[in-house]
Amino acid sequence: MRIRVGIVTLLLACSPLTIAGQEPTSLKAADQAFADALAHHDRAAFVALLSSDATSSLPVAKHGPDAIADSWLPFLVDPNTTMVLTCIEVRPATSADGGTTTGTLAVTGRTNHGIQTIPLGTYTIEWTRVDGQWKISALGGTLGRKPTAG
Repeated sequence: MRIRVGIVTLLLACSPLTIAGQEPTSLKAADQAFADALAHHDRAAFVALLSSDATSSLPVAKHGPDAIADSWLPFLVDPNTTMVLTCIEVRPATSADGGTTTGTLAVTGRTNHGIQTIPLGTYTIEWTRVDGQWKISALGGTLGRKPTAG
């Protein structure tokens, strides 16, 4: 029994997935934490992933965590409208303290034809490590475009 508990504990500790209250350990996990914050309408988690000097051009140009969160407010407070991010590519920077993730944006919500997911375009997130934690330094994208990997 102790061995099983030890193995489960070790697997959880080594998992790149985030657990509430823990920081993501990889760029992919950081990107997933961002997607999860939007999926769960968690403004505090969304803001916590932004660096103090973060910039965003999506959906409109904003600077700073609170201003960026305010521009994403419909996806952070309305349980009937969810922004869905799907990561396509993770590109680590040449240093261990940065990188970029890219993927697709879609909105899931109620329409006249029931609940639908509508593709919006692509996103790009520039990440940097701040005090050992992945933070978004820049968030952008292109609405209405299909993603390209590579």
